Amino acid sequence: MLGENIRKYRVLAGLSQDDLATKMRMSRAVLSQWENDQEDPNEEQLARLAKNLGISADMLLADEHLSGIEDIDKLDSAKESLGNSAQKLENVQTRFSNLVERQISYYQMQIEHKKQKRRRIVSACCIILGGIVVMILLFLAFLFWINTVSSESPETKIIVIEYEK
Repeated sequence: MLGENIRKYRVLAGLSQDDLATKMRMSRAVLSQWENDQEDPNEEQLARLAKNLGISADMLLADEHLSGIEDIDKLDSAKESLGNSAQKLENVQTRFSNLVERQISYYQMQIEHKKQKRRRIVSACCIILGGIVVMILLFLAFLFWINTVSSESPETKIIVIEYEK
């Protein structure tokens, strides 16, 4: 009965014999002997065993009827199935993460293209505005020059020639 309880609670804890033996700092062979009712643990070992399984020693010693090895095998099978499901979920999560990373990369690339386009437009506007400013300055300089030339020699007149039709 004790051996069946040890195995039952080990399986429920999701531990292999090797895992539990490592946690207990003992050999797997001794643990196997306990599970097969070939040998019984002493009080100290029983207390450590219960602690490592996350249960009380009373639960290990309980005389409740176990549903049998078949149920433990079902638990092992369910644990394996759960492990497979977890792997599938991890694969889906990895694919989803990759998809999200590609989408983020695509949007970052689009944003960069828009920034470059905006820079080109701003540069073109600055060049056009600079050209307009230069033209205005040249026109003002020309007017100033005309005013200066006409004020230096008052005799200078602009002659307008009229043509008859």
